[in-house]
Amino acid sequence: MLSDIDILASFSPDAGTFAFKSSGLHKKFVDLYPLSPSTNYRVTSSLVNHIDYERDDLKMEELKFTSWVMSSADGNSIKTKRKLSDEEHQSNGRENAEAYFLTVFQGGKIVIFSPTGKEILNIIQNKKEIIGVDTIGPFIWILDEDKTVKQFGYKSSKALKTFHLTDGKDDEIVDFRVLDFDTHAYLSILTKECAYIVDPSKRRPTRVAKIEIVDTVTCNVIDKEHIAVADKNKIYLYNLTKKDVVLSWETQASKIENFGDYIISLGANGVLSVLEKSSTHTKSVINVYNSKILDFVRADSKIIVAWLNVNEPCFESISVGQIKGSSKIVFNEQEEAVPVHNVREKSEEKIEPPKRKISKSSRDGVIETLLQALDDNTSPQNIEKILESDKWTEEQIKQVVSKKLSDDSAYFIFDIVIKQVAQNTWSFNSNLNHWLKWLLTIRDLDFSTNKTPSRNASKNIKHIRSSLRACRDTFPVLLSMQGKLEMLREQSSLRQELSKINIESDKEDAPVQNGEEEENDILYVNGEGDEYVDALEYNE
Repeated sequence: MLSDIDILASFSPDAGTFAFKSSGLHKKFVDLYPLSPSTNYRVTSSLVNHIDYERDDLKMEELKFTSWVMSSADGNSIKTKRKLSDEEHQSNGRENAEAYFLTVFQGGKIVIFSPTGKEILNIIQNKKEIIGVDTIGPFIWILDEDKTVKQFGYKSSKALKTFHLTDGKDDEIVDFRVLDFDTHAYLSILTKECAYIVDPSKRRPTRVAKIEIVDTVTCNVIDKEHIAVADKNKIYLYNLTKKDVVLSWETQASKIENFGDYIISLGANGVLSVLEKSSTHTKSVINVYNSKILDFVRADSKIIVAWLNVNEPCFESISVGQIKGSSKIVFNEQEEAVPVHNVREKSEEKIEPPKRKISKSSRDGVIETLLQALDDNTSPQNIEKILESDKWTEEQIKQVVSKKLSDDSAYFIFDIVIKQVAQNTWSFNSNLNHWLKWLLTIRDLDFSTNKTPSRNASKNIKHIRSSLRACRDTFPVLLSMQGKLEMLREQSSLRQELSKINIESDKEDAPVQNGEEEENDILYVNGEGDEYVDALEYNE
């Protein structure tokens, strides 16, 4: 579910598709990545499908929630939550399953897309604003602002079931979801005061449990008798039969999943915690070096995680054996140790003049010099000289931008860089180019605030847009002129060759009588001739 869609990241329940939209890029699109264990969850860009909201007259800024509907090719429900011993059955079921991406927009509109995202499968219009949505198999459950619960089939716009909440109807509801126990389903209504578990199967929905935990944020099924409920600081294992908390763990969670003997939780900091069901011990911690985990899903006996690599998702699988054998799992360490840009720099060395070698200590020192200058409120002119220093590498710039700059410092540096780019759009220091690139890519700079650096940056962005617009208009003209000059150069060369051929041919002719040349025997030197084609006026 979404309240702020700066980044959208969501696995389908069968781990067959990953929906992703990065912050600031492709604002009209959601990318659907097809995933398969046969390719080790590696996806080439040509296989990625795109949901074009603008094409379908939908506004991304009005998107409130997302979810997935699971159904077989013939429309029957596919169960995706099974015990580890049912792996073969689950794999066979997944081969026949299809995942449909579901989106909820402001105004009570629900849109279900086809598996490729290229077509709209169904649109459901609710009269009231929707404040919660969840799915189980091919069924969609919604909660609207009138505290009315409705159940739909994913192919129908008519509600299969409707009832009004009695528990939590006067409270502020922070989360609404379906708890799938395989044989039956409950609804969880989380409020700031407590959590309600409701059985919707009866003619009059009844309360199963009232859990006295404040500020709950999420919950999920663990087994037939237990659910896990998380507040802002802890995860609680609750027994629905005994109506009591059995265990608790000191960890934050925005998502919880059952995984055999463990409970997997994803924190707001992008770190996975693997908790033992039998104790308060944390078995393992899983994170990504210099990044964060966006989402995770269970696939057979593995956990698939998605993490952010600049602006693209990467995927890794984790087995039960890896979790049992390590208390800490870190991805992306080797990739960070060998930066990709070094390959590009080596290829460029062939055409660039040799550069002065800079020691590692000197390169590391430039980072400290910049940070100290920022702390000492050094003048923008001196900061600019430090930023333009040839001691910087792109990897260092990326590291400083992502980990070492405060928001105020990021705004300050961005203001300096954008000024230089706006003043000299055609040619500026390559390091300033890297600073601008990573400040825009990594940092979430909000230029709508009233901070002075932000206001200055907004003005400079307008200036650079104007300069880039002029460059955009001028570049095709310059490119055309370059092509015409190249054509003239080739014409001149060709004329030179033709004149040499004519001179050599003339030497074999008979001597000219009376020392005079006939008009037809005139030789044209340096390519001059009767017909002249000007490349500037020549159009093919």
